[in-house]
Amino acid sequence: MKKLALLPLLLMVIFVSAQNTGAVPVKFGCLSGNCENGTGKFRFKDNNVYEGQWKNGKQEGKGKLTLTSGAFYQGDFKAGKMQGKGKFTLDSGDYLEGDFNDDRFEGQGVFIFKSGIKMGGTYVNNTIKNGYQIYKDSSRYDGDFLANLRDGKGVMQYKDGNIYSGEWKKDKRQGKGEIKDKNGNILYSGYWAADSMVYPENSLLVKENNFKFYADIFKRHYSGGQEIMVNGVKGGVGLEIDFTLFQDFSFSAICVTKLLIDGKTYTKKASCKGELNTKTNQVNFSEKEILTQDQIPSQLKWQYASFNLNLFADNDRKGHYLMNSLSTDGNGLRTELKDN
Repeated sequence: MKKLALLPLLLMVIFVSAQNTGAVPVKFGCLSGNCENGTGKFRFKDNNVYEGQWKNGKQEGKGKLTLTSGAFYQGDFKAGKMQGKGKFTLDSGDYLEGDFNDDRFEGQGVFIFKSGIKMGGTYVNNTIKNGYQIYKDSSRYDGDFLANLRDGKGVMQYKDGNIYSGEWKKDKRQGKGEIKDKNGNILYSGYWAADSMVYPENSLLVKENNFKFYADIFKRHYSGGQEIMVNGVKGGVGLEIDFTLFQDFSFSAICVTKLLIDGKTYTKKASCKGELNTKTNQVNFSEKEILTQDQIPSQLKWQYASFNLNLFADNDRKGHYLMNSLSTDGNGLRTELKDN
């Protein structure tokens, strides 16, 4: 956040202003009390006012320093400097509260913005190194910072319940990281660049959409066939397939093969299993178990080893698909299957 990135400069301007010469007040110096060893009120030449405890002519103990800008610090002092526990309130209403050392915000503390943002943890020289940041929408970051920006390793809990854990660079997700939904499901695990997934195709959302796309294609009934010659007699072979696609793109299928020879039809029904390669749109499957089959002439056989199906959009029927199949059993069965 740009506002947070300006924090060191903002503090430097505030702290250094106590040394700059401002408008000379009507009266400066010790206004009341004991400004040497005790409790007293003192106006500096820059018109800033301190009221509190003193030791050897320097602010030490509990006190309040009010700057001409309207900002003020209230807390511990030592040897004339803000040191110990304290609260520094800016003229904007934002404030820092925690450990101070040698006029710097250093140690454990929190920077609270009037807008509702909180930034707490370990500060070094006015800059947070490790801690948390809570945003107006209640989302929260815990982890490393650099120049008051998320940088290093950290965990971000978003308003919608998603959680990112991994590497950051200049307030953006950069490097290796993982994001989960509110139920702990991994939405994406991998590399990020400039707050974006390097390989978005590996995200759960893309995978789910991809699965839905193919599930719609494979829930259809496919059928096709071709003419064959057996001992000089023309016949035909048909293939019908009903798929059940699983999330890992494996599937089971019911395959029905029909042979038409000499006016007679012979039918075999088998269960098949296989998998879909979404990169090549190729389906490979094989017969696992014969469920039912007719007795066929002795010169024919039912057995086939496996099929490779190549999936295509059907250019002649918008929204439909076809598969070109090639058996690997050596019998040269080539069949074009169309969805219904």
